[in-house]
Amino acid sequence: MKIVFKQLAIGSVFLLGVIGCNQQPELEMIQNKISDRQRLICRMDSLHFETSTLWDSVNALMDHQLPVSIPAEERTHLLAVRNAPLIEMFEVYDLLDDPTKKIIREAGIEDSLLAQRTRETMDSVEKMDFWLDSILVSVSSKWPALLPDIRNQMNEPCPRSEHLNDQPHSILYE
Repeated sequence: MKIVFKQLAIGSVFLLGVIGCNQQPELEMIQNKISDRQRLICRMDSLHFETSTLWDSVNALMDHQLPVSIPAEERTHLLAVRNAPLIEMFEVYDLLDDPTKKIIREAGIEDSLLAQRTRETMDSVEKMDFWLDSILVSVSSKWPALLPDIRNQMNEPCPRSEHLNDQPHSILYE
C-alpha cells in the first residue's frame, strides 16, 4: 500500500511538473503579448497627449495674436477648433500675422501625422485584442484562476512618461 501511495505521489509530482512545463511557454507568450499591448496602449495615450498639447499651444498663440475687437463668441469658436483647414476658413484668420499662420499650417501637418500614427497603433491594438480574446478562451478553461490576474494586467494604467510634462509644444519654438 505504501508503495502505491509513493508511486501515486511521485506520479502526481511528475504530472504537475509536466503540466507546469507545458503551461510555462504558453503563459509566457500571453504575458509577452499583454506587455506588447500595454506598450501600444501607452503609445496611444502619448499620441493623444501630444495632439492635445500641440493644439493647446497653437490656440494659446492664436488667442494672444487675435485682436481684442473680435467678438467673444467668435473667439471662443475659433479657439475650440483643432483643425488647420477649418481655422483657415474663419475670416479672422487673415488678421493673424504670417508666422502664426505658418505655425497653424505646420500644426495641421503634424496633427495629420499624429492621427495616422494613432490609427496605426489602434489597428495593432485591435489585432492584439482579437488574438488575446481567442487565447483567453483557452486559458479560462485550462487555468480559470489565472484569468482575473490576466484581465487586471490588461487594464493597468500607463505610467506617466517623462516626456508628458505639460510644456508648450515644440512647434512654437522652431
